Amino acid sequence: MIISIRSRATESNAIGVLRNTHQRSRWGFGPLGTAAFVLGLAASAGAAEPALAQEKAAASPPGTVGSASAAASDDSAASRPQPERSSADSSFGASSSSDTPAPPDNLPSTDRPASADRPASFDAPRPASADQSDTPRSWFELYGLDESHFAKFVWGRPLDADEVEPLLKVIFRMRRFTHEQLAKWTRRDWSPEELAKQPQTHQTEVFRLLGRAVEVEAVKPAEEVASLFEMPEYYRCRIELASGARADVYSASVPRAWLAGSGALPARCEAAGVFLKTATAGERPELVFAAARVAWFPPTPLGDLGFDYGLFDQVVDRDPPEREPFHELLAAVGRSKSGELDRIAREQLKQLTAQKANQAPPSEGQGAIVRPAPDGSWFYSVVPLFHDSEASRGRLVTLEGIARQVQKVVIDEPEIRQRYGLDHYYQVSLFTADSGVNPVIFCVLELPEGMPIGARDRYGEKIRVSGFMFKLWSYRIDIPRGADEDSKTGRMRQRAPLLIARDLTWFPAPPPPPRSSLAAIIGLGFLAAATLLGWWALRRSDRRQAKPRHAETVERFQLPSAADDSPAETAPQNASSDPPPADPPPSDPTPSAPESRSENDTDAPSANGR
Repeated sequence: MIISIRSRATESNAIGVLRNTHQRSRWGFGPLGTAAFVLGLAASAGAAEPALAQEKAAASPPGTVGSASAAASDDSAASRPQPERSSADSSFGASSSSDTPAPPDNLPSTDRPASADRPASFDAPRPASADQSDTPRSWFELYGLDESHFAKFVWGRPLDADEVEPLLKVIFRMRRFTHEQLAKWTRRDWSPEELAKQPQTHQTEVFRLLGRAVEVEAVKPAEEVASLFEMPEYYRCRIELASGARADVYSASVPRAWLAGSGALPARCEAAGVFLKTATAGERPELVFAAARVAWFPPTPLGDLGFDYGLFDQVVDRDPPEREPFHELLAAVGRSKSGELDRIAREQLKQLTAQKANQAPPSEGQGAIVRPAPDGSWFYSVVPLFHDSEASRGRLVTLEGIARQVQKVVIDEPEIRQRYGLDHYYQVSLFTADSGVNPVIFCVLELPEGMPIGARDRYGEKIRVSGFMFKLWSYRIDIPRGADEDSKTGRMRQRAPLLIARDLTWFPAPPPPPRSSLAAIIGLGFLAAATLLGWWALRRSDRRQAKPRHAETVERFQLPSAADDSPAETAPQNASSDPPPADPPPSDPTPSAPESRSENDTDAPSANGR
């Protein structure tokens, strides 16, 4: 730990010395003098390392096993954040975090509200440090800020110009503290009276500051100081603490909306502040703290879940998802209950409909949040998510459509797993009625039981999901060559809103009948069709045979003509062998109907033979 930390401190000091050396060379030192000065600096830094290692070894608690150098290497890897590739970044095609400077860590919002004034589960106890030498003061000393440095702060009066440089040194070093360190050091149960009674005892300790920001001021330091600490401006934030006391928190970062005069103040806020001094005297003095950043929790569904809206200042559309804001938002939705976001979104939809939030018709106004459906109902529109993503950040919407792709993304960074308790999420590509061929991307922590995972070619599941807008994400898709200006590569960039959700509602399609039942149904259908066809063919054949028999019967029982005097009994028995009977007289063109008689009457004479 000593070697790595001292190397950082030496590196930072070397940068400052090189700046001074550059100025001295301009003032006449010459190149040889400058080179000798730098070589002397490197030699002194190298000679100081063994002494620093021995000093740290002596300060280590009893029972430490191994040499100082081994302990230094082990502690170094555990105490400072490593530039690892985020699984979220890899999922969305982003570069590793080493390519982009990591944002300063903030006090975690893994525990939040219990009242309307602050977000819940915020009071979870933190593990105490087993190593009593691992304190903010010991780390400040390793960074070169010893007792003499903090003695420059004068008690009982506001911060003056002579205290600006010591203040900025503290803020500059605080930005190098890891999230785990701040979480371990931060005191959550304290009172202003305690600090007023023994201010020097508590100087350099870290306290959780929870309250309302009522005033923010941007301060520009002198140009040389700003260049030295890479801080063109810093901010004084007046906070009314939950205990009723007031505190001035000097920070390197505050939410951008507080400076825009948008009416965001007073605002619910939080900071992890290092106590420096009292600004007034008395039993309840005004307190002065230094902080790396001040978090903001507006009265919105996302703010109530403990998400710092100041992290949205780091988000840039069309770039890979930013590591810390992305995982903070995933952790925030994980603190909601199942179905809670659906319920809140429905209530908001009713309010927006009643207020007629989108006065423009659907063909106008790209910022319409809700739109009417043909059946008279209202639904959340995806149009502002595409066209006004910055204003839509943090907005809760409910979308319904067909999921064409659902993939599981594993989070493999130990730091993220430990800090947020997350090891995976699901990436869902949703197509809604008003998104057309453009997908909306959701990152969801949980899927309904039994919901399949698949790709777009053979996948399509109807879902409804409620989530928070994060950013407009740009990604590459394959296209036919020559269909676009980027035809050389056969790829083009497409934009899609990226939202974060806890879970979703799945509407599974009715299951198909089992294969055995389906085969039986098909077989019975064929059998019934064959039976019906056979019956119809047999019936038709019977009708054809019945027609000649009917003609023969009519011919056999036809009455003879009046010109024929032969007796009836001489009528031929086989009608087919005799010539056809003579034509009937013109007065009787139609043969008379035969009289009803039995078979025994065949020998009786006809009417003409009597």
